[in-house]
Amino acid sequence: MIIKEREEPDELRIFSSLHRRRSLSEKEKKYFKSMQKGYTGEKHFDSLMKQLTCPHYLLNDLRFKHHNHFFQIDAILLLANEIYLFEIKNFEGEFYYDSEKLQMKKQIEVSDPLLQLQKSESLLRQLLQSHHYNIRIQGFVVFVHPEFTLYQAPLNKPIILPTQINQFIRQLNKMTSPLKRQSDNVAQFLKTMHIEKPPITNIPPYTFDQLHKGIPCINCHAFSLSVIGHHCICKNCGTKESIEKAVMRNVKEFKLLFPKEQVRTTMIQEWCDFIISKQRIQRILGKNFHKESDKQWAYYK
Repeated sequence: MIIKEREEPDELRIFSSLHRRRSLSEKEKKYFKSMQKGYTGEKHFDSLMKQLTCPHYLLNDLRFKHHNHFFQIDAILLLANEIYLFEIKNFEGEFYYDSEKLQMKKQIEVSDPLLQLQKSESLLRQLLQSHHYNIRIQGFVVFVHPEFTLYQAPLNKPIILPTQINQFIRQLNKMTSPLKRQSDNVAQFLKTMHIEKPPITNIPPYTFDQLHKGIPCINCHAFSLSVIGHHCICKNCGTKESIEKAVMRNVKEFKLLFPKEQVRTTMIQEWCDFIISKQRIQRILGKNFHKESDKQWAYYK
């Protein structure tokens, strides 16, 4: 049973929006692509875990704070008597393990996911023990990309290679012990302790005036919508979407990028590049939000 679903991180959503609406530097593009690839790998892992038939709870994409240390866990599998913690990597290409370090074959050293796993496992254990939960924890680094190769893979390290994932799941499915009351309590505790909105520190600076205005197509993301009747139609791919859904999608993006700004009719009309009339935007906002007012202008919450 999935207790917590995986959601696209706000940081990735912001970068996706900035990528559409302004140029990214080469450094920013590299970071953005790395996030995209990591999230793709995590979603692939989620699809594989749907094969689980043993009694279990699954919690995805968890963020905690313990003793002023923030830590993130890609996935937690809670069984009857233990917790499996997963660090998911979507690395592609040829790597080798040498002198306790993970390196690409071109002699490029990368951050060792085993060290990251060790830190997360230790902090999770401390967090649980501080609330009087004593349960065995096993951590694994899972490499999910089918074209990942690891030479000199150490046999004594908790590594699951792409060719080992299905066998690992089959072994888990042999575990038939029912979940206990403690399993329920631990699952709910972890979900409660999860930090919904962690601090985001890697977003490049931007302003409203710097960003391209308009409504991107929901399918191809091109800024080429025509308004015909009650629908927006993409000139690039022909996708059709109701005006209300298109505007609300753009409002959601505006609120993501500018969380401190008030949602006002004139601002949203400009954000949509004036392809929707002020009256229509006003009706859509009035239907979907509660109207507030200050001394000068109405806004929507």
